[in-house]
Amino acid sequence: MVTDIHGMSHKPKGTPDGGQYEGGRGSGGGDDIEPPTGGGVAAAAPSGGDGGGDPEETLRRIAEPLRRAAVADRMDSKSAKETAGLLSEADRIEFGPEGAVLYRGDELVFRETNLTPHLDADTMRADPRVRAGVRAAFRADLSELPAAERRSTIRMANRYASAYDRRVCIDSGPNRRYMPASTIANSLRRRTDRKGALEIMKQLHYEDANASANVIRAGFPDDRESAFAFINYTKIRRQPKDVVDKKTGRLLARRGDPIRGEWRDRDGKRKEGVMPEPRGAAGRAYLRMLYSPNDGTPTRRECDRMIHVFKRMDDPEIQARAFHNLCYGNPAKGDEWDDVNFEVGLIGQRKTDREGAALVARFSDRERGGGNAARMIAYRKGLSREAAVAFLAMEPRDDAPAHTQFTRRRRNRATGAMEDVRPRRLTELRGQLHALYQISDRDVEDWRSTHPIIGEPPKPDPYEY
Repeated sequence: MVTDIHGMSHKPKGTPDGGQYEGGRGSGGGDDIEPPTGGGVAAAAPSGGDGGGDPEETLRRIAEPLRRAAVADRMDSKSAKETAGLLSEADRIEFGPEGAVLYRGDELVFRETNLTPHLDADTMRADPRVRAGVRAAFRADLSELPAAERRSTIRMANRYASAYDRRVCIDSGPNRRYMPASTIANSLRRRTDRKGALEIMKQLHYEDANASANVIRAGFPDDRESAFAFINYTKIRRQPKDVVDKKTGRLLARRGDPIRGEWRDRDGKRKEGVMPEPRGAAGRAYLRMLYSPNDGTPTRRECDRMIHVFKRMDDPEIQARAFHNLCYGNPAKGDEWDDVNFEVGLIGQRKTDREGAALVARFSDRERGGGNAARMIAYRKGLSREAAVAFLAMEPRDDAPAHTQFTRRRRNRATGAMEDVRPRRLTELRGQLHALYQISDRDVEDWRSTHPIIGEPPKPDPYEY
């Protein structure tokens, strides 16, 4: 309806930015319409016809709407149509550390980088040339690249890989150790052939113990039988490949056969026989605590809840002190105004974190803390790196020795004599944090020099460390 009951016309008239009623009472005349004030480039030009004015101001006014448009049009990935257009121009796709690289002959068509939008994943997966490039990357010899670039190249190819290509790479690919740990764990966890999945996990352990540790952290093995089969197989050293006599060509040892030799046990006694495997000891200990727990060991679900509470702590010093209390006991037990207790209680007010906060408080309030709970959280990387450095800078709260008879020769500062000393409790946990977060002794010393002592001052140690 153009005319209302009062005889007023509602037909717009005037500039695109506004309008006026046609004739009638109370309607504005033609002189009450303001000129257009659009934000385009034309509006930014100076009003003078002779082109006068400050050139820098003119350029700034012209560039401002363009800048706003560039910010508003920012996108994370190209559309399917744009991706299909780029693929139609290319005849070869390769993968590098930053993503896919499209070529037409020797001419570069497009390269994915950290500063450019990525290509559409669904369109890329549907292209047969992309699938061929993914398979070539999974089988390629990447020995000339640094380890970080090898891992990045395989992960970029994995973004556009199909489920079949991922499975083939995990089963027998030479670069499977660089696949994301979550991808490997999810693939092995879904398989009905549990023995085959466990065999792949064993092979991965002897190829790269760090890769197998990451897969354990991601959730495989996921049952007691598979976990202890993995533990019993990987706790001894085995031949990485077939051993053949170069002169006679006779097979001396097969791949996977136990390696025999002389070694010392944890009590320091010399033994001869099948040699133990030091690699992956932390992962095996984690699986033992997970599937054969004692009274002081949390379940996987309880560990997840406690890790969520630690992730909620924003201050790394508070996080380090909370983890220190978990290891050695809470000296401020019952004091709700203590910084750590207050933070844990504040996080526990949320319904989703109530259980985790109660578990952290329960294990921390024990007389000597919850060492096994701390080990599981540390193996799962429940701390930030800065909090791990802060924890390593803190001294142990007790002098209790570890549960081992293996001793080390240390010099007593008081007498100057060398003595056999057992390591302190949770010494292996500190070594594990050094390895997991790649923390050097220099990082710990730098933290100590720039931060005050957290919590209680360290007790004097009569031995040199």
